[in-house]
Order: sequence, then structure tokens, then C-alpha cells
Amino acid sequence: MRRLLNAPSLKRVLFFILADTCVIWLSLYLSFLSQSNFNFEVGYIQHVNEVFLYFVVIKLLSLGAFRVYKLTWRFAGIADMANIFVAMMVAEMVLLVLSLPSSFLPTLAILGLPKRIFFTDGLLSLGLILALRISKRLYLEVIRKGRPIHRGANTLIVGAGNVGEMVLRDI
Repeated sequence: MRRLLNAPSLKRVLFFILADTCVIWLSLYLSFLSQSNFNFEVGYIQHVNEVFLYFVVIKLLSLGAFRVYKLTWRFAGIADMANIFVAMMVAEMVLLVLSLPSSFLPTLAILGLPKRIFFTDGLLSLGLILALRISKRLYLEVIRKGRPIHRGANTLIVGAGNVGEMVLRDI
């Protein structure tokens, strides 16, 4: 567990890309499943696999363009979460535009998908990706807080404002 939490940046980025890919597939599958009122007999797996490539490429490119993979998740804040929200909404809008009939791209597998799938997929993807991102901070600050690994000397930071908060987080 310690190795995963302190992974070098390349390993961390590859981990998040792989995890995001799994999250995108899961959210897409659940979106198709909700379209059929959770009827497992319909068999949406084949249709999910046909459009999955569009969803994963657009969403990963959007997350990369908004520099989501460059963030330090141990110190993630509201602004970083808002950045993910914008990235996911841009990706969903691009996917929605690609699903509209067009004379430029007449043979895309994504054409004609119900718009409800995009809405459900966007919400699920956003929630799962945010949950994945805050899981490390949740683990470090809530779960492990009761049993610290290293016990250091007590320190008092007086009157430093925002700089004091940054020092406290670094400590």
C-alpha cells in the first residue's frame, strides 16, 4: 500500500489513466443498463464495447488537456475538483456533438445513441473519477489519522495565514 501511495509521477499517471479507463467503461455500462431499466437480459455489452473507444479517447484527452494528470492528489482542493468537472462536461459535450447526425462523419458507431446515456454517463463518470481522486486524501486524513506512522515533535505555527497553512500541509 505504501508503494502505491508514494509512486513516482509516471507510475501515478499510468495508474490514473488505467483506473480512469476502467471507470469510463463502468459508467458507460451502467448508463446503458439504466437505459433498459436494469434489465440484464438485454445484453448491452456488445454495444458498450462498440462505442467505448470514442468515450475513453475523448474523456482521457479532455482530462489530459485540463492537466488533471499533473495534479498532486494528496493536496487536491475544490479548484482541482472543479477542473475535473469542467473536463468531464467538455468531454460529454464533444461526445454529444459527435452523436448528432452529420454529413461529415456518417458512419460513426456513436451516432443515434439516446441522449439520456450521455447525461447518465457524465454524472457517473464524474462521480467515480472524483471518488478515485479523493480516495488517497481520504485514506491519509481520515482512515490513517488515528494511527500515525511517525510521531514527531509538536510544532506551533503562529500568525502565518495562507503560508502557515501550506507549511502545515507540508509537515
